[in-house]
Amino acid sequence: MTRTRCAAYLIALCAALSCGGPTDAPPPPAPPEPGHLTLSLASPATDDGAMVLEMTGNAMGSVAPVDTTVFLLADSTGGGGVRVVLAGNLVSGPLLSFSVPDVHAAYRATLLQVGDRGSHARADLTKYSLTISH
Repeated sequence: MTRTRCAAYLIALCAALSCGGPTDAPPPPAPPEPGHLTLSLASPATDDGAMVLEMTGNAMGSVAPVDTTVFLLADSTGGGGVRVVLAGNLVSGPLLSFSVPDVHAAYRATLLQVGDRGSHARADLTKYSLTISH
């Protein structure tokens, strides 16, 4: 192979390798932002008196009711989850707040049981919803 042909192959190889686009790595993810999140209830009823729910996500910390007249009992379910029992005058709107290590991480709440103020369990929970907001 002649020198000219070898140089031409080398130039072609370098040109082909340089056409791969930018080699910059994507930026690193943002650092965790600790803070508090709020769990809100949308209820079709006006006489809810007790509720059991479960929240899952990344290592939740302290849980507190928004309305201080509401009784709250919270216990860890393991793996970062928390089961919460609420009793009192429960109405649509913010129910509780909880601390988290990262407000941008995914958190989820599931309503397990609801009872009215007369101690009767609700048979249908499909019209209830829980939302978590920052």
